Amino acid sequence: STSARIEGQIGNAAYDECPVAAFAGIGLEFGTWPLERMIEALRFDQWVRLNAASDAALQAQARATMRQMFYVDTPEWQVAVLEQGLDAFARAVAHAQSDPQL
Repeated sequence: STSARIEGQIGNAAYDECPVAAFAGIGLEFGTWPLERMIEALRFDQWVRLNAASDAALQAQARATMRQMFYVDTPEWQVAVLEQGLDAFARAVAHAQSDPQL
């Protein structure tokens, strides 16, 4: 499989609340910045975690940079993410309805 394992509270909640139900979660990724810029931000965040854990200013800078890399604070981006999420949901429901094995 080429899919990454989805982990976290939402996926776990589905198993906890409906232990006998089949669950197929999806994880969506939404682009924000060019890959090179995002990798640099990830490297900076990791460097701060390993080398400057006690430097509050660098920690705040790393958090702000990571938020900027993965969340665009504009209504246009937020609407685009919502629309893509709703589209993925509708396609998943349509697939589930068309597959008698599900």
